[in-house]
Amino acid sequence: HDLHGLAWGPDGKLYFSIGDRGAAIATSAGRVGNPDCGAVFRCNPDGTELEMIYQGLRNPQDLVFDEWGNLFTGDNNSDGGDQARWTYLIEGGDSGWRIGWQFLERPNPRGPWNSEKMWHPANDAQPAYVTPPIKNITSGPSGVSYYPGTGLGADWQGTFTLCDFRGSSAGSGIVRFKHQPKGASFEIVGDERFIWAVNATDGHWGPDGAFWLLDWFDGWEPVGKGRIYRFYDPATIGDRSVTETRDLLKAGFADRPARQLGRLLGHPNQRVRQGAQFELASRGPEAVGVLRSAATSGANVHARLHGIWGLGQVARATRATARGASSPALDAVVPLLSDADAHVRANAARVLGDARYPAAHDALAAATTDADPHVRALATIALGKLGRRESVAAIRTMLAANADADPHLRHAGAHALYLAAEVDDLVAAVNDPSEAVRMGAVLALRRHGRNEIALFLRDASPRVVAEAARAINDLPIPGAVQDLARLIGEPSDNPVVYRRVINANYRFGTAGSAKALAAYAGRTGAPEAGRAEAIELLADWPADSGRDRITGLWRPTAFARRAKEPADALRPVVNDLLAGQPDRVRAAAARAAGTLKIAEASPALAAIVTGGQSTPATRIAALNALFALGAAELPTALEAAAADADENVRKTAAKLSVEVPPATAGGRAPAGPGAAVGRLVGILDSGSLAEKQNALATLAGVADPAVDPVLKAWMERLLAGQVAPELQLDVLDAAAKRPALAALVEKQEAALDGNDPLARWRVCLTGGSVDEGRKIFRERVEVSCVRCHKAESEGGEVGPELNGLINRRDRAYLLEGIVHPNASIAEGFENILITMKSGVFYAGIIKSETAETVELLSPEDGLLKLKVSEIEEREKGLSGMPEGFGDVLSRQDLRHLVAYLASLK
Repeated sequence: HDLHGLAWGPDGKLYFSIGDRGAAIATSAGRVGNPDCGAVFRCNPDGTELEMIYQGLRNPQDLVFDEWGNLFTGDNNSDGGDQARWTYLIEGGDSGWRIGWQFLERPNPRGPWNSEKMWHPANDAQPAYVTPPIKNITSGPSGVSYYPGTGLGADWQGTFTLCDFRGSSAGSGIVRFKHQPKGASFEIVGDERFIWAVNATDGHWGPDGAFWLLDWFDGWEPVGKGRIYRFYDPATIGDRSVTETRDLLKAGFADRPARQLGRLLGHPNQRVRQGAQFELASRGPEAVGVLRSAATSGANVHARLHGIWGLGQVARATRATARGASSPALDAVVPLLSDADAHVRANAARVLGDARYPAAHDALAAATTDADPHVRALATIALGKLGRRESVAAIRTMLAANADADPHLRHAGAHALYLAAEVDDLVAAVNDPSEAVRMGAVLALRRHGRNEIALFLRDASPRVVAEAARAINDLPIPGAVQDLARLIGEPSDNPVVYRRVINANYRFGTAGSAKALAAYAGRTGAPEAGRAEAIELLADWPADSGRDRITGLWRPTAFARRAKEPADALRPVVNDLLAGQPDRVRAAAARAAGTLKIAEASPALAAIVTGGQSTPATRIAALNALFALGAAELPTALEAAAADADENVRKTAAKLSVEVPPATAGGRAPAGPGAAVGRLVGILDSGSLAEKQNALATLAGVADPAVDPVLKAWMERLLAGQVAPELQLDVLDAAAKRPALAALVEKQEAALDGNDPLARWRVCLTGGSVDEGRKIFRERVEVSCVRCHKAESEGGEVGPELNGLINRRDRAYLLEGIVHPNASIAEGFENILITMKSGVFYAGIIKSETAETVELLSPEDGLLKLKVSEIEEREKGLSGMPEGFGDVLSRQDLRHLVAYLASLK
């Protein structure tokens, strides 16, 4: 399910990737669960020995091996402000994504995925368990490929191609780049556009030496116009190496003698080399001599590598039922761990580790100090895969020497400890003088899910403590949650730690942990954000949503959630929290007092509303709490709020004045709907625009017959063209909620211009809120504006940048672009199909146009100047922006979005 990529590894195994919505993987040999994220698996051709080798991806669209045996993927973003990634898939690695991040919007979109910079290249804010990407590159990574060695010139050696599918031909295409070593991983060099202005979904090198490209044509939905292109260089397509490659691949390798296959292991084309290797390996022990000769001698490093990989295949096939037995094939590989060539050493380690070959132990242990970091990482992982406890000393030495400088070496050491160390070895590391060794032990215990990881919560290193807290909360490790909760008495200004400590107390769910949260909320030295969150969790306590606040995953707590524990814990301190504390803390305390029905807080809440010394948001929270309590102080507070200097406070007072409190704590009740309707009518005469809009929305929900005549009069004024444009939508929405006014609403709709495609939405052009529009742009997943468009320096690059667009276009253009994106596609993003009178047709992007000529940028033919008089037909391609947002968003939403876009000067 959710299968994305397939690739044959040089080890003869099938590698495949799934996205984060895959439910499970099933083969003839069994079933492997999906770990709440995208992952990469491998298995034998018959499905046996299935194993997950990498996790923490979101949507790894394709897989590709380079000529040196390293595996890579382009991983897609989550439409939450993060960027796509080019990732080296080191065995056992974890990119950090979990599907729960997709559901988090507070305190920030995507939670720790964004705030802890997991998707960025290596940085100090990143979790230590994450193996970081090489680079954030492209916006919609799709198909990937690696130049096989023949077809183009020498400058193409070592080149990757990556499709960037953005839903629009104008902004899509293929980038190419190379790697150079950077520690145990790589860095990208020379990235540039290879083929552009084509909606590329996949591209691969054909046996003919040409590059074959799939083109979706346009848009996201199927349009029935997909195309296949073939690109080649006329100067090299006829080279002998190209024709020889084509002929070899066409004929196959099954009938070739072993000696010839041995020579082909050094062929310039990677596919030929791999075909010869696989054929030799299929012949079993009789091919060991040829493979050993290729692996151990000669100047052709490619032949040596394929010899090593082939020996590994033979060993695996001949030791299927006798793992650990001596192997002539692998005995030839062990000495190569000290070879002069780093590529040979690295892949010797890979093969010996995959085989778990006992005779390689000492040589692998020595290779953990190799001068080349890439070799060092692979040798350390291989050593761990032998599963021998005596390997631990060498692994710890490697970790200490790395000193956490290279995240891929840190991963290699931690993964090796996970595979080889006993739990006692990992626990003993708590006293190791090297922070890097202690970190490696924490990461290994995380992989085991062991409760002993709690010992590291008292570590001297804040980074080690943070990593232990991440593991306990995020996996979770239930047996260590109580230890994490106890840290609430320890000072920490690191949100990675204190948020998880607070969450642990919430999840532990006892009266004691509720008191601990209340005490933390009152601690003046604690971070303001943490104090507010502790109060928010007390307020949420009775109505556990079931979704973890840190991970976003569905994890209902095991305890019965009752309002008594948090109310009893908060009651003794609530008045102190409401007075003299930072506004963020006071606002959270006000909301909690209302939710938990702490009536003793009423005087302090009223003082906030009437005192005017707090922020408007805090006054609004206090007013809402008084309403929830049905407090005696509510009428006085409403009167004060109605005269408040802040518009939003006045709007809240107007709304609450016509509602009946859910409870009454005694004293004078609000004046009631009748008096409040008059007050709202007065606001319609003299209030600000936002107050008038709020008054209309509030009147629509009031169960008082006196409202209908008021809204009827406004509808009649609307039909007569006497309502300001900024209020027209509000009048319509209010009237639509009153059955008595249905005829007037229908009359207004019947009067719309049937020839105007924007007629229904023109009431959305003015009157919106910039702040609400910004929230829709950044946070509403059903439209995902930020995925494709950049605004205020945030967002994707799939569509045109929106800053300054209003300086060139009007609001109607902005609105039309949302509800009818294909009506007027932005300049430089319009794809078109032109049929000439001669019968020839061209597809591309219009760069300029006059009455006489059309200048077209075509992916097939480059820049063309076509005479208008010779054009038979023009057919527009689709916008990369999907249709239907006019139905997904309400007209109020559209109005807010237009207001925001119009603010981007």
